[in-house]
Amino acid sequence: MEPCVHLQSELCRIASELAGRDVRPHVTACEFCTHKADLPRAINRVTVSIALSECMRSEDIAGANRLKQTYGTLLRTPHEGVSRAEQVRQGHGPGTELHKLLASLGVHEQENCQCLTRALQMNAWGPAGCREHRDEILAWMREGQDRFGWRDKLTAATRAVTTGLAFRLNPLDPFPGILDESIRRAEAQAERTGNVRKDAEFGKLVGPVAQVRPEKLILKCNLCPGDILTLTAAVESLHRTYPGQYLTDVRTPAKEIWHANPHVTTILDSEPGVRVIDMHYPSINRCNQESVPFLGGYTEYLAEQLMRPLRLQTNRPHIYMSAAELAQPPQIDGPYWIVNAGIKRDYTCKAWPIEHYQEVVDRTAGRIRWVQIGLREHEHPPLRGVTSLLDSGPPLRELIRLAYHAQGGLGPVTFLQHLCAAWEKPYVCLVGGREPTTWVQYPYQHTLHTVGQLDCCRPYSCWRARVVPLGDGDEKDKSLCQYPVTEGLVRPSPKCLAMIRPEEVLQILERHA
Repeated sequence: MEPCVHLQSELCRIASELAGRDVRPHVTACEFCTHKADLPRAINRVTVSIALSECMRSEDIAGANRLKQTYGTLLRTPHEGVSRAEQVRQGHGPGTELHKLLASLGVHEQENCQCLTRALQMNAWGPAGCREHRDEILAWMREGQDRFGWRDKLTAATRAVTTGLAFRLNPLDPFPGILDESIRRAEAQAERTGNVRKDAEFGKLVGPVAQVRPEKLILKCNLCPGDILTLTAAVESLHRTYPGQYLTDVRTPAKEIWHANPHVTTILDSEPGVRVIDMHYPSINRCNQESVPFLGGYTEYLAEQLMRPLRLQTNRPHIYMSAAELAQPPQIDGPYWIVNAGIKRDYTCKAWPIEHYQEVVDRTAGRIRWVQIGLREHEHPPLRGVTSLLDSGPPLRELIRLAYHAQGGLGPVTFLQHLCAAWEKPYVCLVGGREPTTWVQYPYQHTLHTVGQLDCCRPYSCWRARVVPLGDGDEKDKSLCQYPVTEGLVRPSPKCLAMIRPEEVLQILERHA
């Protein structure tokens, strides 16, 4: 892109003059201003919008009102108050053309499908972007085929078509032809109108340019700290995708996770215009059949609640440290690894034999300093030859700092796993056959699993809760391991985890240590 004469020292001169203060535009805003605005590189919808966003961020209410009064006509949102179905029908692009084409073949969106959201995403990508994401879009379509019974209807319809369309479709697998035809039609439409994804999608799709009035969101979740850590990825993705368009606050346990997070703003429940969303990750119900990560579960759900395209924009949870925390020395001198050898009573099927943990510690003595952590109310047999923090906690924020300074971690799918992922530290994750590897994997993680090696986790992971019943009246006593190992062990372990030998962990540690 040719350098903009109005961009000086990363500041937009036009927006800065409008706002009366320095405005640093996002690169996407610059691209939109240059290529898609009606008046490129001038006072237009983009420059006024980011100037207004800066005034609001700086709490310059008078300046914001002045901009709205002077340039309000430039700030109208094209789809405000319009349903997703109407947005798709009125839109321009491959998503709209695909929606029309499927309708002509007798296939319509279902109440609980994501067809409309995905059609809007395709419009945002445009023909070129849809070609880049072709495999992903075809996977969406085949998902609909399986879930909503499209297969027979499409096969019959494509065989019945006698127009030129039939020559582009394979009745046995019509989806590639339907998608290609949709892209072709979108390109033809754009050529006729001369409007290739121009301003129509501004502020409502994926272009991260600020809208006029941020929407206030309170995200609620009452699950454990590990789940809350993955929720940070949804908040991060929301603000990266739509900067300036939302104010977010949270209502969760483990509030320390959100300390210093720049995307969290204090919002009172009683404030006008506040929307409260109870957060869930229903994608867990598909993770055995589809390659979906736990990290993206909340993001996918948030997109459905907001009825806007929102994709995971990161590959890890996000924790922030204050300047004071970063200035503090580490709690433990010298290099160390963290081990969580414990389990919670609700999910004892995560238990790797404590004897295996001890063997790893013994055989790395003199090379790795191990720090054992765990909450006192859970089951954490003490290991020998480690620095133990079992009795002292540590408090959650101190644990976050402890992981920040650590070299890596060892344990099951647990809070420490997500914490190491947040700080991009290596983690040896002991999974066995209980959970799909695609659900739990992180970039710097070594996942040791036995999925498919026993009949109880083939073809799918078992998701069982307990190794043996605990007799505490909990429903989880009905979700028991099919092959418990009890003989010779301090605590029972599922066979799928007991099969993972200490040597496998030691080989990984050898590469890092």
